[in-house]
Amino acid sequence: YVRLERMPLTSNGKIDRASLPEPTAENIQPAQDFAAPSSETEKTLAALWCDLLKVESIGRDDNFFGLGGQSLLVMRAVSRMQKTFGVDVQLRNLFERPTVAGLAELIDAMRWVADSQVPSREGPREEIEL
Repeated sequence: YVRLERMPLTSNGKIDRASLPEPTAENIQPAQDFAAPSSETEKTLAALWCDLLKVESIGRDDNFFGLGGQSLLVMRAVSRMQKTFGVDVQLRNLFERPTVAGLAELIDAMRWVADSQVPSREGPREEIEL
């Protein structure tokens, strides 16, 4: 958020959107206190988002869409997460869990499930009578 002393108004008393300042790294006020990513998954995910969103740092509770994420970036983010983490992250996952912490938790769960599955044996199977 950009903090303003007062909103610029038009002569009709409506907000003068053309007079609003552009958000920059210097004038943005964080919505909440910064909490650094803690797990390896959170750190990797935050670095990936920093690259995509062109920001310097992302906290674990920062919202992808609040940082400027939009439809094209969502598709690029999902593709990069699939390649980076080796799991089937879906578009809806980012909409349902738009924070680093929330999405990292889901990715860790997906990786745990993938790692715990026993691969099936190839070849003929032995028949068992019941």
